[in-house]
Amino acid sequence: MNTLRASAVLCSLMLLAGCGPLTVDRYFDREFTVDVPAGGGTAVERGRAFSLAELEELKGQLQYVRDVTVPDIELQVSSVSATNATTKVSGQVLVMAGEQATPTVLADYEDLTVAEGGKLQLALDVAPQRAVLAPILKGETAQLKFTGNLDAVPAQFKVKARIHVVAVVGL
Repeated sequence: MNTLRASAVLCSLMLLAGCGPLTVDRYFDREFTVDVPAGGGTAVERGRAFSLAELEELKGQLQYVRDVTVPDIELQVSSVSATNATTKVSGQVLVMAGEQATPTVLADYEDLTVAEGGKLQLALDVAPQRAVLAPILKGETAQLKFTGNLDAVPAQFKVKARIHVVAVVGL
């Protein structure tokens, strides 16, 4: 039995036994491609979807998810083109869940170094997240947005966001 399937079985058994809530602590990886030609604007915005339904441990358990938070996000530059002129980018990481029209800021970041391996760890305040993340408690898809102001163009690089998601499952 693989590890993910074993985790799902364990989760189901704990729910049935009524042993209290179970915390599922996982990471989603999403990559954003920034490609702005010379003479282009210096503001960028890229979005990627994620859903709790992607987590094997929660398949079939979404109706029992009681809370979801994102305690931290790591941004890492995963590749840089030889023609890239950008050296730093600053901006925000936002989330939009369900039908909500306005994204909510999860974190501001400054001076992410645009060089392969450039990295920032963003610790997030979990309290304001509860309302905006509530729709994903029902398995709805959330949209994570990476925005930035580039110090120079052309910009040709990729940023990987490692999104730390903690879900509490219980009856």
